[in-house]
This record gives sequence, C-alpha cells and structure tokens, in this order.
Amino acid sequence: MCCSNAAASAARVTTAAGATCVEALSNQQEGVGYLYFDVRDDVAFDGDDTVEVSVEFLDEGTAPFWLEYDAARAAQNTLAAYRHAGQVNRRNSLEWKAAVFRLDAARFANRQNNGADFRLGSSGPLRVRRIGVRRA
Repeated sequence: MCCSNAAASAARVTTAAGATCVEALSNQQEGVGYLYFDVRDDVAFDGDDTVEVSVEFLDEGTAPFWLEYDAARAAQNTLAAYRHAGQVNRRNSLEWKAAVFRLDAARFANRQNNGADFRLGSSGPLRVRRIGVRRA
C-alpha cells in the first residue's frame, strides 16, 4: 500500500509528537486536506469484501476526520468510489491515538483520484503515522 498525492490534495512527510508521519495539506479552495491510499492489487482488487482499516493519528485540534473508500455498492446519495465509512472526533490531546474503520463491500478497484482505493479527509490538521488494512 502507498500514500499518493492526487491532483486535489497535497501531502508531506514530517515529524510530530516524536514520530515521523504523513501530513495532509488543505486545499485552499475547499479547505479540506486528503491523504489517498492505494492497496496493492495483488492483495485486494475489484472485490466485495468486508475490510478493517486501522489508523494511528495525532489527536490534534478538534476538527473530525473521516474515511471514504471505493465500494462495490453506493450508499445513499454517494458515489460508490467515495463511500463514507465514518468519522473520528478529536479532542486535541496532542497524543497518538488509534481508530478502526469497518468498510462493508470494499471493492478497491482504484477508482478514486490517482487510482487510490481509500482516502482520509479533514478540514483541520491531519497527521497519520501508520495505516493497517485487513479482511474482517
């Protein structure tokens, strides 16, 4: 899996709270930053699986962050390639925390920007030091 820059987002590697991490940089037009992730096709491609994505993030600020993924079926009023999997509300503890998202009907057919399979988004600071993906 890799983190990729899509046309609508920018990211950089930085250090925060004692750890190397990836930081999403907000798009000035939308005020939202995204981190895009591509799961290797030999691991998961064009399926209909239940998947769990674990995210280690810096609990910085109070803006929530969310996960959107490439799904086999769309949820109400969404595109299947950007199905919402939930959000995490932050408390500004300035500590590294973990969150787990459950992705139903994950397709992972590279249909997001730059061929990504899922993305994390936030209107506030978003720093991530580890991502895990496994079948549930």
